[in-house]
Amino acid sequence: DKEGCGGAIWTNLDVTSVIKRNDHIESCPVDEHLAYKMEKRAVLTKRSAEETKPIPAIYDEEASA
Repeated sequence: DKEGCGGAIWTNLDVTSVIKRNDHIESCPVDEHLAYKMEKRAVLTKRSAEETKPIPAIYDEEASA
């Protein structure tokens, strides 16, 4: 049997603020790779909405940082 994870997070649609958070239980491993990808995607989404640069240019800047 696969155990579920009690951790969850709710954000606004722009992923700029946390509305509600339930922490992971001690036995629930955090997927660091997924967390990293989610963080990078939020940065790219935010920057593409705020800046007039082409999205590939923003991506290249973030990838080289």
